[in-house]
This record gives sequence, C-alpha cells and structure tokens, in this order.
Amino acid sequence: MNIMSRFDLRLLTKDVQISVNEATKTAMKRVGVLVAQGAKTRVPVRTGKLRDSIKSTVRKRYRASGYQTTIKTGKGDKGYHYGLDVEIGRPGGGYANTPYIRPAFEVVAPTIPAIVKDAVEVEARKQQRRRGRPRKSL
Repeated sequence: MNIMSRFDLRLLTKDVQISVNEATKTAMKRVGVLVAQGAKTRVPVRTGKLRDSIKSTVRKRYRASGYQTTIKTGKGDKGYHYGLDVEIGRPGGGYANTPYIRPAFEVVAPTIPAIVKDAVEVEARKQQRRRGRPRKSL
C-alpha cells in the first residue's frame, strides 16, 4: 500500500520549502509506522514471520515534490511474498480474504491531518529557534 503526499513547493521561499519538506517527511514516517503497527495487530498469525516482516518505508518521490510511504511485507513461512495473498485472498491457494493493511490504514487515515499539523508545528518551532524570533502557532 502506498500513501503519498504532494505540495507545490515552488510557491514558497527556500527556507520554508526545506521546513515543509522536513515536516512532510516526518509526518509520512509517522503515518507509516502507525499503519504498520496496526497491520501487525490484525494479520493472521501462524508462525509470526509474516507479521514480523511488515515494515514501512518513506522515500522522496522521483521528479515530484512530496514523499511516498509504502507498507511492505517480506517473505513469510512459505518462502515467498504472500502478504498480498492474505490481504485480498487467493482462490484455490489456501488463503482466505483477511485484510490487515487496509483496515489499519482506515483507522489511521482520520488522524493524518493532525499528524501533519503536529509535524509542521515542530518544524515551525525549529525555524523560530534558528531565526531567533517568535512565530505564531498554526
């Protein structure tokens, strides 16, 4: 599952661009961690290898402003990546439809604006300290 953010940074000054970029990255990391944690509590467990392989990664999007958070699963106890088979089911393959990533995202989704707001406020405080002048809270 991919979660993406995008801002038009051309409209901002360089120092504000850097701050928005850092705040976005921080927020996307936090969202990824929360979704991965939620997925780990929902995934069916037989040996625990699939659950233990759930990770979130954040990367800068190529040729675009913003970041992309990806929730990934590694190889489970079958020796191949079967996380998607468990998530959406695999007819005839022995995997029932047992969503665990999408429900985790749906729980986190309503909190994303607050996560972004918190990250922006932290970054604004850092900028305030760098410049040495007070700044209103967002």
